[in-house]
Amino acid sequence: MQYLAFRLSTDPCNLIIFTQTSNPLDAVGFSTSVTKLTTSFPNTTNDGCSAGGSYVGGNPTGKIALVRRGTCLFYTKGRNAQNAGAHIVVIYNNVAGNLTASINGTPPITVPVVSISASDGVRISNAVDASPTSLPTLTVLNVTYNC
Repeated sequence: MQYLAFRLSTDPCNLIIFTQTSNPLDAVGFSTSVTKLTTSFPNTTNDGCSAGGSYVGGNPTGKIALVRRGTCLFYTKGRNAQNAGAHIVVIYNNVAGNLTASINGTPPITVPVVSISASDGVRISNAVDASPTSLPTLTVLNVTYNC
């Protein structure tokens, strides 16, 4: 089967399969830094629920914003990250397993928003924390996965 996936620079042999939530992701081969709010941790319940805030490594413009699922709408999380300048928004689950996030709202979100599992989100979050001055990169891949 064909999947879209991320390859994390700190762990290039382990792919992160993601669920496309919105907007065609015609970004195969796109590679950029991943960042998150400085107040974001694997137990944060309101990650991305408020506009503004500071991001690890500074301005999120053109980067991939990692946001944890929590107490507000997926639309709010996506919209706030988009308005901060993120090129792609990655929402990770706050419980074990995968999620499918609906980001319908007005005005519509125009950047790709994808979702990943809790364990993959924590792995990326830890990579950002481990290297805040030299952020890890995520590369978008189109992969064939046989299991």
